[in-house]
Amino acid sequence: MSIKPVISVIIPAHNAAEYLEESVVSVLQQSYQGFEIIIVNHNSSDGTAIVAQRLSQLDRRIKVFTLDGNGTAAHSRNFGIKQAECEYIAFLDADDIWHKEKLWHQIEYYSEHPSASFIYSASLTFGSVGYFSPLFEVLPLPWKAARTHDDLLRGNSVTCSSVLTRKSLLEEAGLFDVNPENKAEDYDLWLKLSKKSPPAFLPEILVDYRIHPQQFSGKDNTRADRLEYIRKKWGITAVYHASYRSNPILRTAKNLAHHTAVFLYKAGIVNYK
Repeated sequence: MSIKPVISVIIPAHNAAEYLEESVVSVLQQSYQGFEIIIVNHNSSDGTAIVAQRLSQLDRRIKVFTLDGNGTAAHSRNFGIKQAECEYIAFLDADDIWHKEKLWHQIEYYSEHPSASFIYSASLTFGSVGYFSPLFEVLPLPWKAARTHDDLLRGNSVTCSSVLTRKSLLEEAGLFDVNPENKAEDYDLWLKLSKKSPPAFLPEILVDYRIHPQQFSGKDNTRADRLEYIRKKWGITAVYHASYRSNPILRTAKNLAHHTAVFLYKAGIVNYK
């Protein structure tokens, strides 16, 4: 007997042929099966369309849409949200991977805490990142998890692929801001949602966040520039510090902190039950 979907999984895909199948399979292998998958292929020039169509033939819950012309992931996510038929929305980037219990834990927690504006979990980098790489990190660190709007104003530690929220709340918030100057549209949305009611954090690593050469957000100058629009819009004074990546002492201290956080999460020393 099929399970009625209650979660729409939105996957924006731009030139994602290399990673898309692995991401989609991580959804299909979820212990909670009440979902539909919406792949939005936006102006890809590689084999993304072919991979997406092949995947859609494997499972009728997978729907593929194609957008042409210029646009960002924000445009694709907004389009996907409008096509969604379910009460809940989960975001997954086309190069990230969910752990098997991701949706189950979140939908269970949401049923017990329905007032949360969104629920997110910890995520861990993988891919083009070594054990002591400057880009190795777990987000958020347990002691820096954002649980209020004010927490988020001090910095964004929410990975987009970890978020589950309600479609109605996204519509009330006006969806993603597609202003071309907005280079951190996910952060902006978390701020809008959390202003209505606090988010909820599940201290488990339920998402693997892929690092690969095609990403622009891993560059320190780009990360700093991405926050400029958000600073002006929300009056944020926090700045992005890149010194821990270039200074070997600071980088070592940072890596030790993140490896400690991974241990705490995986050992269940920090939990929500």
